[in-house]
Amino acid sequence: MPRPAVSPNAIGQQSTLAVATLAHQEMVAADLHGMDAVGAATVAPAPTVIFDLNGQQLFHDYSLVDAAGAVVGTVRTAANRVLGAPLISVSHAAPGWDGASAVRMATESMHATAPQATVTSSRLVCYAYPKIGAELTYTVGRKTATEVFDASNGAVVGTAAKDSHQFTRYALLGTLKTGAAAAARVKASRTAEAQIAKLPTGIPIRPLPINYTRQGLVNLSPYCAGSVIGLTHYAQITNYFCVDASAQMLLEHYGWNYTQNQIAVAMGTTAAQGGTSGAGLTTGFKSLTDNTLLLTFDNGASRAQQFADVVTEVSANRPLFTQVPHHYRVCVGYSEVISGILGLVTNQMLYIYDPWPWNADLCKPGAPYWETWASSPVMWFGIVHHA
Repeated sequence: MPRPAVSPNAIGQQSTLAVATLAHQEMVAADLHGMDAVGAATVAPAPTVIFDLNGQQLFHDYSLVDAAGAVVGTVRTAANRVLGAPLISVSHAAPGWDGASAVRMATESMHATAPQATVTSSRLVCYAYPKIGAELTYTVGRKTATEVFDASNGAVVGTAAKDSHQFTRYALLGTLKTGAAAAARVKASRTAEAQIAKLPTGIPIRPLPINYTRQGLVNLSPYCAGSVIGLTHYAQITNYFCVDASAQMLLEHYGWNYTQNQIAVAMGTTAAQGGTSGAGLTTGFKSLTDNTLLLTFDNGASRAQQFADVVTEVSANRPLFTQVPHHYRVCVGYSEVISGILGLVTNQMLYIYDPWPWNADLCKPGAPYWETWASSPVMWFGIVHHA
């Protein structure tokens, strides 16, 4: 299939590698949660390129590699200035998918329904942020087709417009505001790039002022100060159970233990609708907790107010639902640069427990990650309070 021309806002690998290197060093030096696990890792010199569904390069994923050559984390950088920030996220564990396996599973799925098909091209795409898939273009006789397959299990990804459908595809760049808003994002990205370009090569990790960042993480329970993060990070056990897996994490934090299938029944999650409706989420949450917990939404308040809500809720030891288009996750922490030293790519961040990649074993989720707030496509946060 024809590929679109290179976007004028595309960012080259030399620049994204500098961002990945700086982000890794900043976050280790700032002692953000989990980053001690990748402190001794090195940033791989070449990225895995992730495309948007519109054909433009979207992300450059740089692996963090330990001394034995194992991947122990990932720095995801923006490959397009329209995203508005040079850094997307940093994870401190191996991802639950890899490119070669994704293409192999996609090819097997394609041949299950079209055994005579011949693949003419393939690439990795972000089909519904932050979910990754393998896009195959193939021919059957004289016909050419393109399909997207989930990277974690090779299932075909459909197309649906309803927000309640949590296993569908859309172009992330197509959801961003255009005009003045886009120009502002491009300007912010260029400004950060210019500052980073002035830094010497091989910036050393060095001690930072004690007021460099503030960070907050939820604890084991509302009554156990100083305990570790308590809610378990679960994988969704089907492609459309992201709501149920996220609810499982949140409910566990408050002492309610249910399986994802029990939650799905209470919330009316179905394969036919591709997931859970907003009404099903709220009513199911109440019924599962005997009306003792209420779930409310920030209703798309200003970005500044939304981040302030995260700080307030996490500081009160309350994890939050977070919705991006067609997908749900759990926010369990935040960090914010408050000194201005370095801080070029890690200004405000969310700490995310994501139920994707799909896994039949719910105890094998993907890597938790720190996500840059400036480029996060969060639509709203779900806030849980006692009734």
